[in-house]
Amino acid sequence: VDGGGTKTEFALMEPDGKIVRRVSLGPSNYQNIGADAARNVLRDGLSQVAEEARGELLGACLGLAGLDTAQDERIYSAMVGDLFGDAAAKVRIENDCFIALHCGTLGAAGIAIIAGTGSMAIGMNEAGERARSGGWGYRFGDEGSGYYIGYQALVRAVRARDGRAPETQLAALIEEKVGMPLFDLVVRYTAEDPGPDAVGALAPLVTEAALAGDEVARRILTDAAAELVLAARAVWNRLSFASRPVPIVLSGGAFRSDPLREQVQAGLSEQLGDVECILPALPPVAGACVLALEHAGLAVTDEVKANLKASLT
Repeated sequence: VDGGGTKTEFALMEPDGKIVRRVSLGPSNYQNIGADAARNVLRDGLSQVAEEARGELLGACLGLAGLDTAQDERIYSAMVGDLFGDAAAKVRIENDCFIALHCGTLGAAGIAIIAGTGSMAIGMNEAGERARSGGWGYRFGDEGSGYYIGYQALVRAVRARDGRAPETQLAALIEEKVGMPLFDLVVRYTAEDPGPDAVGALAPLVTEAALAGDEVARRILTDAAAELVLAARAVWNRLSFASRPVPIVLSGGAFRSDPLREQVQAGLSEQLGDVECILPALPPVAGACVLALEHAGLAVTDEVKANLKASLT
């Protein structure tokens, strides 16, 4: 299971890596929608994929957004107990960012930079040691994320309209997208918190403006890239990797921006050296599949990897 703040994807897999059934439902981050609603989403998705199940459950992995603290683990563990009953011991729960790492490395060591609506970096070395940086939510962190980029677009557009900052195309692009004057939008967002998704939806406008030569938009993406590289470097500094190059998985919708992705790749090469940036061809749920196999004590062979790729690409 890949349980995110926007959607939740379920995949039922045979031990040889062949996907039998996939289901996609709404968000399951209990911090955003509440524990009861999150449990219902997980129950519905599990019920739907179980319709194709043959034989007993061997292992499962739930990659869950909002799994950060000991309290989060208690809440999600209680859900697993409720949903799986006597089979709960066969279920492994992980932060959804950890499965994003494994959708790129397929079980190997490395670092993942996740830049979707939120952001963080997470890594695991060959000894199984882990480290993370960021992921503190849009109010106190998520630097370099879609939310961060959209928020900066709003702030700098307002400053430009006030005459306190250089002119930018961003104000006009935002007005065209939302269908209202910039200041009316800011007043609305001040009175009614739109949430990170609505602000993050403005991020593609920054790439559009940057590609058209807008210097303000270019600066926003440069700053965002620097923050993402900083998070990866913090993880790198805490872990020792035996092999080179170290895989760095770039996961999340923000990396659809060519200027952002290129600056992150350049920054990683400059600051960390011998790394291999990976744009995963597989969705994050593939990482959950790999970890489910490991939890069941099953080997992730080349055949399994090939079947996963054939099923999920």
